[in-house]
Amino acid sequence: MPERIRPETREGFMAYNGTKNVFNLAYEVLAWKVHRALIKAKLEPYLGFLHSNQRGKVSLACDSQELYRYVIDDFLIKYCQKIRKKDFITVTEEISKNKLIWRTYLNDLATDELANGINQLFEK
Repeated sequence: MPERIRPETREGFMAYNGTKNVFNLAYEVLAWKVHRALIKAKLEPYLGFLHSNQRGKVSLACDSQELYRYVIDDFLIKYCQKIRKKDFITVTEEISKNKLIWRTYLNDLATDELANGINQLFEK
């Protein structure tokens, strides 16, 4: 990743870093594409093998998306070479009473470009 946008630390859920949020968005799109494909194939997306069977977790979709995660990673590494700090916005969010955080997201134009790029990738 270019140093100007490289995350300083590894974050899990509720990422505050813009680059991590780019990856999270792309993985979420991948998850929905895989889930939709499983439904079209008349497979049960909640009955997986690798991921645990938990209530409400689409385990087979999670298992299946692992096969395509490298495609998204390759796409995002190339995509992140083109984005700049001006493509991000920082917003203040309240996560609990009296506790504010600052999260960084892609702006609307950059988000549209990312979504279009991911859709073109899947159409290939």
